[in-house]
Amino acid sequence: MRHGRILITSAGSLVGWTVVTALQPLRSRLTIIGCNTVSASPNMFDCDRAYRVPKTADAQAYLEALRAIVIQERPDLIIPGRDEELAVLSELAADFECRNTCVLAPPQKLVPIFNDKLETARFAGREGLPFAATAYEAGEISALVASHGFPLMIKPRFGGHASKGVRIVTHPEQLQAALAPGGMMVQECLNPETLFGMKGLAHEIGIPLHFSILDLRHAAEWLVGSTGEILSLQGVISRTEGPLSMHMRLTNDGSLAEVAAAYAQALTKAGHRGVANIQGKRLTDDRFVPFELNGRFTGSAAARAFMGCNQVAHAVCYFIWHEPYTDVPSYPETTALRSPIYRGIDQTSLDAFDTKGFWSANGLVEPGPLYWSKAHET
Repeated sequence: MRHGRILITSAGSLVGWTVVTALQPLRSRLTIIGCNTVSASPNMFDCDRAYRVPKTADAQAYLEALRAIVIQERPDLIIPGRDEELAVLSELAADFECRNTCVLAPPQKLVPIFNDKLETARFAGREGLPFAATAYEAGEISALVASHGFPLMIKPRFGGHASKGVRIVTHPEQLQAALAPGGMMVQECLNPETLFGMKGLAHEIGIPLHFSILDLRHAAEWLVGSTGEILSLQGVISRTEGPLSMHMRLTNDGSLAEVAAAYAQALTKAGHRGVANIQGKRLTDDRFVPFELNGRFTGSAAARAFMGCNQVAHAVCYFIWHEPYTDVPSYPETTALRSPIYRGIDQTSLDAFDTKGFWSANGLVEPGPLYWSKAHET
């Protein structure tokens, strides 16, 4: 069995951590290469080799850095760690130098469906898929307010990943204030009765240092093979605090699975392969309605793995070794709980990574123009 090589982009992110953690059962068969903009991230030192790269906002420089890493490291598989990278990775996948590397990113024509929340809603509408009512233009927003009332969700049309910039508004004055910056869209608030902790969050009394809105959400993640077959599809129920899932368990809820399979089939027909997920709410009439679609593994992939559904390992075994990965999901005997921890990193290693732009677990340092060092920032 040949040794596999994986490149994880934004390996310092929550998704990067969860991918590396989920790969532990296969660790002896893999070389993990990570890249990240920030050097002071403990996740990077769980990789075998780590590179500093430009910020994803500098798309061309970031693309060139990734291309150089691919040429040098020749990974079998690239796994994205952030939504912002999907456009760059889809372009990289079309590059001749990546012809032997599988990139888990949607084709370029489908990137807007994942990264533009208005296009997500439009895609769902075209395909007859359930999705939270969404509005962007002034007239559409007025109609949505009239039909659904308050509270409402305000989200950036582009970005807004990990709930950044997302607000809950409870009356017209808040709505107008939230829309004022521009680029924001309005979405119905599904099952508002599951929201707790909103008392005292009116904008008139200031902005809390930390929003800790509690909620109950459902989600499903799936993996599609190169010929369009669904390799794995699994639902979860989460107790959330702000953007974070604090308690999670697997579920075989029929309405969630049915909607997720419909999304998977529609995206597969459009040309998507690899991983995707939906998040949403199970309504009081037992329907599941999504409010978000993503084209990457979520930060809860490790939690799924702990509960016996390791879709990261599924993807690696399928796309690198063309073999199945067998695990046994546990219903409902296991609950995954979030546990924040500190981690000690050798200061010499951290300084080396920060200044040279490269770190290797075996101590190998290969200086050269490939590494995004401090010199690039001056």
